[in-house]
Amino acid sequence: MKPEQLYQDLKTAAEKLGVTVAEKSFKNVGIRVESGLCMVRGKLLYIVDRNKTLHEKIQLLGGCLAEMPSDHIYMVPFMREYLEKLKRGD
Repeated sequence: MKPEQLYQDLKTAAEKLGVTVAEKSFKNVGIRVESGLCMVRGKLLYIVDRNKTLHEKIQLLGGCLAEMPSDHIYMVPFMREYLEKLKRGD
């Protein structure tokens, strides 16, 4: 699977799990900020640093989703295997 497609599929899976994914630039924030999951007004939001490489974005979002229960949503087998590898630390 191409990295662009994997990232799109990860964002779709996140939405199915009730997590909104937003890309923001952290360059001129003035404080140290990292990508991550947070709750805003009672809703889950995963903020990804827009300046990260596609590979880094996949690892960050994938790492978050790997820790969430996802058996109840459909994912292509490759993506489910990828998340399992992340969960195991492979």
